[in-house]
Amino acid sequence: MSQPAASERAEQRPKAQRRERAKADKMARILDAARTLFNERGFEATTTAAITETAGIGAGTLFLYVASKHDLLVQVFREELTVIWDAAFDAVDPDEPIVERIVHLFGHVIAAHERDPALSRAFVKEVMFVGELERAGVTEFMNRWSGRLAGLLRDAQTRGELTSSVKASTVAMNLYALFFYLLQCRYGGYVAPQDLMGRLREGVTLQLERLTP
Repeated sequence: MSQPAASERAEQRPKAQRRERAKADKMARILDAARTLFNERGFEATTTAAITETAGIGAGTLFLYVASKHDLLVQVFREELTVIWDAAFDAVDPDEPIVERIVHLFGHVIAAHERDPALSRAFVKEVMFVGELERAGVTEFMNRWSGRLAGLLRDAQTRGELTSSVKASTVAMNLYALFFYLLQCRYGGYVAPQDLMGRLREGVTLQLERLTP
């Protein structure tokens, strides 16, 4: 089969670009609608019909973009938490001891979650069971922050605060696991909100004091 002529390909490119812009615009409207409704009504009370109506799209269009309302919640949270994590890393004081840096980093993110405990509970519940399409995005999201956390730990190793005999990436994975475990305990009702930061500090201290030269 012959290939399209150069003139035909040139005509097709603007059409393809318009389709991509239209898809991106529609996805943005879906996310904005979901974010607004989740905040106003809560996750459980928000229906997919309400999301499509608010986004101004057809009833069947939503599931061309997301697999489920649960995946949509995770996607909304990923966008919001990206901003929050960036702000948390920017707020870290490089002159503080490494334990304080890590506690303040996680504490910044926890404070953001605590602004809406019910929605955070839904997110923590759903993030581990997202659909296949969203799973890659969640993995990339977690790896990004674990990688930046490893950077803080490598800096501490360079300063002599932590031993260099262990991989910073492994320690970062352990600390991130501790953080997420405590989120699960908090929003599962096993840790009271007033005890959360104390438990976090205990865990971070225990992890890092064993790595002090």
